[in-house]
Amino acid sequence: SFLNNKTFSMVKSKNTLSVASFDDITIVGLCTHLPDYQVAWYLNKQIGCNFLKYDDIMSEQGEEYSFYLSNDESDYNTFNLVALSNIETRWVVFSPPTDYLLIIRNYFDNEKFAHLVERLRAVPDIIAVYQIDLSRNKLLNSILEDIEMHEMWVLSKDMGE
Repeated sequence: SFLNNKTFSMVKSKNTLSVASFDDITIVGLCTHLPDYQVAWYLNKQIGCNFLKYDDIMSEQGEEYSFYLSNDESDYNTFNLVALSNIETRWVVFSPPTDYLLIIRNYFDNEKFAHLVERLRAVPDIIAVYQIDLSRNKLLNSILEDIEMHEMWVLSKDMGE
């Protein structure tokens, strides 16, 4: 599970909890003017996912952003599609401009990733596709934590119904 990919350690001198980087996670930035439902539809069609729309995710500032989830049980991968902007604001600003994060959890080999990028670049109106380096984008850690918590809430809500 996504939660098992984090390790927690106590820093004795400061007595604070620190969270290690996320392991076994691949993040793809997508730049497009397409609305979220069209991006999800194209991803379902092009890469064989089954993205379903769930309740929007809320940032720490109280803004809501589109959230989609797809589980690939054959490869044990979980995919999230998260919008980084809404009508009013952006959750985070990247360079190059990034409108959506495609988050892939669990092992995803290089050949499979290259094929995924090739298929994503074939989608009409997706302007840019690139891998985001977590080690160079530390601000993503808190967003990934928010996404993890939201996914756990969504899944627990689904199981309760």
